[in-house]
Amino acid sequence: MERRRAGLILFAPLPVFAERAAIQTPLSLCFPEWFRPPSAIPADCQPFHINRDAALRDTRPQRELQRRLLARHPNIHVFDPFPLLCPPGQATCSTHRQGVMLFNDGIHLTTTGAQDLVPAFEAFLRTVLSPPKEARTR
Repeated sequence: MERRRAGLILFAPLPVFAERAAIQTPLSLCFPEWFRPPSAIPADCQPFHINRDAALRDTRPQRELQRRLLARHPNIHVFDPFPLLCPPGQATCSTHRQGVMLFNDGIHLTTTGAQDLVPAFEAFLRTVLSPPKEARTR
């Protein structure tokens, strides 16, 4: 990779809601609408919480592997969405934020959950893709 001057972007692991039962309800019924108040949302669409420290501990092996790769390969970059989905200072991670579903099962983001990461990912890409300072000043 280095010889070809190619780069690689890895995503650090997301929080995993392993004990959350799979949603059997069509996802379209999991979102409030003017005709479907929050009280009518099926039980399997309700927020699910996990301990933040435990979630970080569970992803430690993947994070350690990514750290070792970063140390060995300067053209590998890691985007970490974990603090965006489960902010520091919170005791728990949730499948929802302010009543909006971010995860549609234990491991996959909803469209809304993915779209919430776009601004941070774009900023990350700008940083990764910007030339070194000495090259920019020439």
